[in-house]
Amino acid sequence: MLDACSYERVDEHGNLVVDRKGDEMVLEADTIVVCAGQEPLAELAGALEAAGGVKVFKIGGAEAAGELDAQRAIDQGTRLAAAIEDAHSGDVFARAVPLSGTLYEYLGPKPQ
Repeated sequence: MLDACSYERVDEHGNLVVDRKGDEMVLEADTIVVCAGQEPLAELAGALEAAGGVKVFKIGGAEAAGELDAQRAIDQGTRLAAAIEDAHSGDVFARAVPLSGTLYEYLGPKPQ
């Protein structure tokens, strides 16, 4: 992990170029994950998809903007990381929502 850096660009070889305290560094990468705030940037996803040869996955607030839900974003990111080699652009990595005990408590006893 690098501290005090800014992400400058992805170079023509697909590597990440960063500026760390005034020094430019090239980080060789086969996968780059952008985690950028709470606001969806549809134009960024669109530009990356239009460039071709780039898989684009929207998770967390980029997939479904709403209230701050870090747990959902972390869950989706973990699921994507585990499957990224076989994943296809546009795949959704949301967990199934189970009928939890809390819901059954609200509705009444669990069915037998």
